[in-house]
Formats: sequence, structure tokens, C-alpha cells
Amino acid sequence: MILSFLVLWPAYSLLAHEAELHFAICEKESEQILQKIQRLGLEKQKEKSQKVFYLDDKKLSLYTQNLVLRLRVKKNNADLIFKARGHLKANGITPGICEWDVYRLSKQKACKLERELSLEEAHEILKNPELIKEKLTTDELSFLNYFGVKFSALPLKSFGPPEIKKIDFSDDWTYEEWIYDQKTILREVSYRAKADDLTSLYRSKVNFLQTENLQLCAKDLQKTKFTLNYYLNSNH
Repeated sequence: MILSFLVLWPAYSLLAHEAELHFAICEKESEQILQKIQRLGLEKQKEKSQKVFYLDDKKLSLYTQNLVLRLRVKKNNADLIFKARGHLKANGITPGICEWDVYRLSKQKACKLERELSLEEAHEILKNPELIKEKLTTDELSFLNYFGVKFSALPLKSFGPPEIKKIDFSDDWTYEEWIYDQKTILREVSYRAKADDLTSLYRSKVNFLQTENLQLCAKDLQKTKFTLNYYLNSNH
């Protein structure tokens, strides 16, 4: 059955902007999901695994300030990522790379700054997250200052990691599984594009995914919020 989806945020129709569209999947069989994606005419291109650790205090003070700080650990290296969300200043050049994160019921502009680390540096940070404060670059300090993030006094700890399986497909589509335990797995397809009408684009991609009866979740499910709450409210 094809479900009818409403997009409940206003159309954004000024200038074209980079955007990542997120579609949460409410199916449990990975092979069936991948078969449906491929029947849409999308070709599997690259598959990789990684782990993501979120860094914050026990009160999630950074998240409350609309900043997400995460450490992405890959096979040969790692990335330290600062991602700020929400309202941006009207004047001046926004630091970092900015794009829209678009979900079924909401959208939000986000800007991020990334720094590549060695695996050794990443492991040192995981042992002692406070090291981040001592090794902030000039660009990172400027980024935090621009978004008004109070950072220095927070007792940082790590949350995670979920095991992430990521498959890139043709035409800028990606499928991800975020695995927390045997019974807790988030599944999502996402699409990157540049568009001046995000409402129409999102609706068109919903219709596209549903031509193969891919079961999309009725509610938004944001990975960062879920991950922080999962590890904060458990013994993991």
C-alpha cells in the first residue's frame, strides 16, 4: 500500500541550497530493503563500516546549545566534527560548510567543521575527552565563538559507539544502518541535492521510494538525538 505523506514545514523557495534529505525506514529485513533500493534503478557503489562517538556532558549541555560534537572512527583514520544547528546570524560569513537537514516533519540549517585525526589521536581523545579543549584549532575556536557555544567548563564524556554500516548508491543516495544492540537498529536512506524548493523535492523523493513499497516511518527519527538518549539512559 502506498502511504500519503504530508510535509508540514513551509516551502523554502528563495535561492538554491545544499540539502540532505532523510527518510527513516520502518522495515527490519536488510536484504529486502537493499533489494527494493536496487529495483529503483540505484546501483550499489561503495560499502563501509565506521563507529561514531558523541562528546558531551551528562546534561547534554552542548546538544542543548545546538552543537553536536562527534568523533567518527574509520578503518585508517578518524574525523572530529563540530556541527551547529539552528538560527544563524543575519550578517557576516558563516564558518564551516552549511546545508539543510530535511526530515518529513521538519528542516533545519546546520553548519559543520571537520578535522582529520589519526587513529592514535582519536583513541587518546576517547580515553580522555578533555584533551579536545587543549587542542582546539583557531578555526574551531572561531566556530564555537560564532555560534555562542559555552564549551570550556563542561566535563566532557563520550557516548557510544553504535556500529554504522553505510552503503553509497548511484545518484547521490545512501543507505545506513545504525546498530546499537541486536534489537535496536535504525535504518535510513538519505539523498543529497541542491534545490530551491525543498518541499516539492522531498515529496517527489517520497513518491520515488514508495514505487517499490519501501516502508517509510510515519514519524521523524533523528539519529543524533536517539543515540545520545540511548547511551545516556542505559548502561552501555
